[in-house]
Order: sequence, then C-alpha cells, then structure tokens
Amino acid sequence: MSAAFDRRRFVALMRKEGSQILRDPSTFLIAFVLPMILLFLFGYAVSLDSSRTRIGVVLQDSSAPALRLAQAYQTSRYFE
Repeated sequence: MSAAFDRRRFVALMRKEGSQILRDPSTFLIAFVLPMILLFLFGYAVSLDSSRTRIGVVLQDSSAPALRLAQAYQTSRYFE
C-alpha cells in the first residue's frame, strides 16, 4: 500500500460519500448545515474582548519594578 495520494481512490471516495448523502439527506444536515448554524451562532454570541476584568495583585516585594508592574495593572483599562 502506497502512502502517495491516489486521485482515482479520492474520486471513488467522493462518489461514494456523495451517493450516501443523496440517499440519506439527514447526513447532509448533520455534516454541513448544523456546523454552519453553530458557527454563526457562536460568532455572534461569544465575545473574546475582555474589559474590566477583576484581578488582585499581591506585592511581596516592594522594589521599583514590582511597583511599576502593579501601577501598570491599576492604570490599564482592561483590569479593575
């Protein structure tokens, strides 16, 4: 068995799958329509923009870099 791409086998597989989809329309619904509906639904429903996320910072070191980092979090518009 060769690992190379065989065009004839691919065409035969596509014909077989096409005939199965035509024979059973629910397969088309499950394979193509439902994922498209979910894609649009989640595209509008899910927002990955974070704004005003509450965090807590514990400073165990009062060095200048640690204080600058804490100040950067306080002045950021993304964190409360």
